[in-house]
Amino acid sequence: MEGEAWGAACFFKVPSVSTHRHPPSSPFAQAALFFVPVMPMQMAGNLWHPYDFLANTARHLQAEYPYWNRSRGEDHIFFLTTDRAGCWKPFEIQHSIILTYLGFPAAEAYFGFEERLRWGADPAGPQRRNNAYDTRPGSPATELPCYVPGKDVVVPVDSMVRAGEEEKLPAPGAAYVCAGRTGKRTVLHMGGSMSNMGRVEYSQGVRQAIERLHAGEEGFVLGGEFTLDDLRAATFCLAPSGWGWGWRITLAMLTQCVPVIIQPNVSQPFEELLPYASFSLRYTREDIPALPSLLRAVPTRRICEMQTSLARHYRALLWQKPHGPAHPGAYDLTMISLCRRAKALARRFAGSAEHEHAYLARHSPECADSLAAAAAVFV
Repeated sequence: MEGEAWGAACFFKVPSVSTHRHPPSSPFAQAALFFVPVMPMQMAGNLWHPYDFLANTARHLQAEYPYWNRSRGEDHIFFLTTDRAGCWKPFEIQHSIILTYLGFPAAEAYFGFEERLRWGADPAGPQRRNNAYDTRPGSPATELPCYVPGKDVVVPVDSMVRAGEEEKLPAPGAAYVCAGRTGKRTVLHMGGSMSNMGRVEYSQGVRQAIERLHAGEEGFVLGGEFTLDDLRAATFCLAPSGWGWGWRITLAMLTQCVPVIIQPNVSQPFEELLPYASFSLRYTREDIPALPSLLRAVPTRRICEMQTSLARHYRALLWQKPHGPAHPGAYDLTMISLCRRAKALARRFAGSAEHEHAYLARHSPECADSLAAAAAVFV
């Protein structure tokens, strides 16, 4: 099993739990969080909308196990891996912790139409003419945010690094000699699709705008097949969204190609833990017309600093551990993030009688909630 499916499959091995077989004194009754091993990507592909499946799962947990009702499912975790990840969830699991690939903090109907967001100066409301989702009033696509900061966790899409590529990765603790612009044949690289069936919301309009404005720009490689060596030959790599989540931030980090993140309103994987400003550039859609001059104006010294930081931090976005279990990776940062969520729930539950029977209402979990506390060091 490879790709994002591998990341979900290896995340946890969870035993079956039954109300009848496990009394209140069982270890399960003392769990701070419960991982629900749904695997929607593996069941029906990345474009499947698993609303009914997830709703039925929640109803089953509510009816058959004692743990869901203690907290309305707030201490349950769902790892959603389809293209729009947490966008495609039903109301039944809206209070649960969502591990998601897409950190878009608004309803799906706004993805690609961010100017219509409620927090805009003149909010226009949801986009209701797009047939990619159910945009009827009261639907999850118009009412539920895809990602809730502080509750959900944005994790990286899994990128399987094959044996031939592992030897090209900077080793932890090894001296890294940055290239800057030296030996780079490309200013900006963006392989893959630059449009998708004419859909304006694809990549939030970013890829299409760059292709329209800069297709003939010297040093810009836009579209087509590519290898990781093509990224290594570029100074900057575009990291946009796609139909939903984008995985090019991980590919850029693996190759020490400075990520150029243009994803309106989208939080990146482990953004609360990692120093993104030290290894990436962020621009808005409004910056796209000036993108060539903006990139060429970045000082070589600054490029070198970002490449060096990329050589240290790329492992944070890898589920694999090519250098062994002693070196932290995506799994470790996920555990730190979930510890933060558990402690936040404990504080909230302790101050309210609403979830008094939940384990976290009576206990604060003992776990590492920071890189320092987990002794997770990127060198």
